[in-house]
Amino acid sequence: MSRENALNKSKNNTLLLFVPILIIAFSAVVMSLVSTIALSYLVAPVALVMLLEVILGFLLHDAEIWLHGIIVTIQFVAAILCYKELLIICCLVTYVTTILALHISRQGATK
Repeated sequence: MSRENALNKSKNNTLLLFVPILIIAFSAVVMSLVSTIALSYLVAPVALVMLLEVILGFLLHDAEIWLHGIIVTIQFVAAILCYKELLIICCLVTYVTTILALHISRQGATK
């Protein structure tokens, strides 16, 4: 019976890792499509920026809340200087989704 319990626990842990990745990928793809179609930006730069946002979210998901505030502020200032405010909103949705998905995944793994 313990082998079955171990297999079930292993499947649950794999699912807990797989769901946030799906959520993050879905968010990045949707925001890339919105930026490309609705805002008429080129696909390659948008995809690269979304990838950088996901990487930034993965690296800093355990950081303090004030650091996330500084990052968001810096991104908004850069967007205003480059006249790309709508693109940065799509990027920040991806960033926040990445952080929230990883936090939810971690809370589910500790239970």
